[in-house]
Amino acid sequence: MTVRKHSRSPYWHYDFWYRGRRYRGSTKKASKVRAQEYEARLRCQVEHGRDPFQKYPLISDLLPQYLSWLEINRSAKHAKRTKLALSNVLNRMRKVKTTEDVTPARIEDFKKRRLKEVSPFTVNLELRHFKAFLRRCVKQGWLASMPLQIEQVKTPGRGRLVFLSLDEINPLLAELKPWAREAARLLLLTGLRLNEARFLEWSDIDLEAGELWVRNKPEYGFSPKDGKERPVPMPPELIEELRPRERKEGWVLPGKRGGQIGEKSFYLALLSASNAAGLAKRVTPHVLRHTYGSHLVMSGVDVQTVRDLMGHSSITTTAIYLHTDPKHRREAVAKLKLPAPKESEEKIIALRG
Repeated sequence: MTVRKHSRSPYWHYDFWYRGRRYRGSTKKASKVRAQEYEARLRCQVEHGRDPFQKYPLISDLLPQYLSWLEINRSAKHAKRTKLALSNVLNRMRKVKTTEDVTPARIEDFKKRRLKEVSPFTVNLELRHFKAFLRRCVKQGWLASMPLQIEQVKTPGRGRLVFLSLDEINPLLAELKPWAREAARLLLLTGLRLNEARFLEWSDIDLEAGELWVRNKPEYGFSPKDGKERPVPMPPELIEELRPRERKEGWVLPGKRGGQIGEKSFYLALLSASNAAGLAKRVTPHVLRHTYGSHLVMSGVDVQTVRDLMGHSSITTTAIYLHTDPKHRREAVAKLKLPAPKESEEKIIALRG
């Protein structure tokens, strides 16, 4: 441990190496004893892995902490997708080591090069994962503030929201096998996401109270979107359907071979049934959720209630259901009437004499 004094400086200076890196500079101390204490503290910080000259945290240090947080608080599937998206962003952003290096110019460069490989929707999805990573780091206290605002790529409109009209629901259900029909009816009557329904157990259902609970289930690697648990009231029609099948434990929706209903098998069953029913729409499990939200709004349920029922974090997401089908619009216009014109009263003139 040595400190030296330069002839032209009133301060003492340190100069040492640690694991191939050189640390040197002024102690800003005029006393040799104080300068040696300063150097000792500096060496201690370096040896314990804390770089005293690193003003901004390294992304390589933040990423493992974030992925560990995801494994605890999100589903394994979500954590896997996030890890892939962050890898795609960070591997294609040039010379990014710390959060200070994440600049608007580098984000724009990433967009330009990434758009040559994938669609704008995929680029925006990866950027959303990256923004969620930075926001979580700020929320956990690992990062002081967001380094920048990230704008997404402009995308072509997706067109109208796909949902089933009342005339299309029964033909679809008629073409489904019993195990898939039970699942489809549950989604149509509760608006659950597919995985929320797949991991629904009989212990989550209270038929007397007429509600079910969407819960976190880390033992199965399942977590609702954003980790939010919520109660969902069930209509009387669904309660009567579930009552004969009620069990003390086990999955509410068993698969075609028993056990838990398969994600892919149900997806393919819906596509096959929609083709057999002659529907022009590509019916997926999420279309059933869209159908639930759309018909709630068209029945006059306020948007805030629909938001709570569907578990949306933002009411702007729920706003996509503020639409109507052509038949509903025609019925609404048929109810429109103007007030009938009042008959003009004849003016009576009194005669004199």
